[in-house]
Amino acid sequence: MQTNLDVPVRGGYNFGVGVDLLSGAAMNQPVSNAVINSISHAEGATVKLTVQRVQTTHDLEQALGISAEASYGSPTFGAGISGRFDFVKSAKVQSNSLFMTVTVTVKLKTLSIDAPFLVPEAAKLVDNPPVFAQRFGNAFIRTMERGGIYIGVLRIDTSSSEESESISAELKGAYGLFSADAKTKFSSVEKQFSSDIFVQMYHEGGPVNLTIKDPTNPLELLTNADLFLNSFLVDPDKHAVPYLVSLAPITIATGPLPLNEKDLEHAQDVMRFCAERRSILLDQLNLLQLIVDSPFRYDFSNGSSLAEIAAAAADTQSDLNLIAKCASAAINSPSGALFPTPFATAKGTTFPSAVMPGLLPIGKPRPIGEKTVPIFVGLSPDEADAQATDLGVPIEFRHAESENDIFGADLRLLVFGNGDSEHPHTDDQIVVNVQLPSPGAVVKAGTTVGLGVALRPGVPA
Repeated sequence: MQTNLDVPVRGGYNFGVGVDLLSGAAMNQPVSNAVINSISHAEGATVKLTVQRVQTTHDLEQALGISAEASYGSPTFGAGISGRFDFVKSAKVQSNSLFMTVTVTVKLKTLSIDAPFLVPEAAKLVDNPPVFAQRFGNAFIRTMERGGIYIGVLRIDTSSSEESESISAELKGAYGLFSADAKTKFSSVEKQFSSDIFVQMYHEGGPVNLTIKDPTNPLELLTNADLFLNSFLVDPDKHAVPYLVSLAPITIATGPLPLNEKDLEHAQDVMRFCAERRSILLDQLNLLQLIVDSPFRYDFSNGSSLAEIAAAAADTQSDLNLIAKCASAAINSPSGALFPTPFATAKGTTFPSAVMPGLLPIGKPRPIGEKTVPIFVGLSPDEADAQATDLGVPIEFRHAESENDIFGADLRLLVFGNGDSEHPHTDDQIVVNVQLPSPGAVVKAGTTVGLGVALRPGVPA
């Protein structure tokens, strides 16, 4: 590693702590942290607010400060900065939906080790590179940025990429939805297009009570962004967290020069390639899985095949799995790191194995103000809750004795089944086995959706 590498903070990180670049794991401390800049935390603060359209998983990763170089130790590749990566995966970026983000970054003045030097314990081991790397890693934390990061994502599910473009144009570019007359603009879009809407957010630092009360209201993203910013104006010390550190090569510290970095640099190249391909494959999988999960939303009369799309989705997942294994192998054995194609060959398989279908179905237009009921059957109550949130309907789970109880109720969404307060069952022991209306039904927003649940096979009553 010839230059500093900026990565999100994770457990165990502190000034002078050693880091294994490939896994991101915190090691023992090879560098003294005795001389650190001391500054007033509120001094020199900078704020950046950005509203933009997101078209790929890579775009969203960049908005969160995740680069391919800083992807080491991600959940896909092992233990790591799971919060940001989980948020990226849950956003499910793909081309048949319109994604827009509002991002706020508050950066207080950077703290840094001015004159790093090897501690005596590390200096004694520079002539034994394997042991040195096992104890101290190959980089150390030199600088730390405090403040916070906030990102809100608006997802508008549409029938096609063309419809996404139309909505984007109607909003007059990436900033239209979040302008002063946002409510008027959004109401206009809702009248012209029938689209499912979902908002979600992620933040590090700022108030602990930021919430999304209405998952269909994009204005909540700006409201929370304002609350996030104001918290730093009122009390920056209280709301700031260390959210970014800079990793420097141990070779810059005063003392004997450790380690031959040739193998490390090659393994980093492999990891970087894997991270870039992972983002592309996630976009592909999200699009294919959307079609597989909701075939009733599409018209297959153009000759497209659901079976072919499902097979491509499965192969894409296989490619993602191989990418993860390839990266893990590079972490565990840098000297033997292979790029995915030769790695697959060595394992007796191929990469890439996924081939995008020649034809994809056309999204069906829906009447204004109507929703398509998703598939609830086969889901756990928690999974059904997530589906209902995506649909934008309130949800309330309540025990009922019969289908008449549930389907005759005035609640929007509830369940009945054979669990009760005296014999409770965990979420993974219960499955939705009946729903009304049926999957694919087009209903008016606010229509009651009844779900019946039963114990999974083999679970005692």
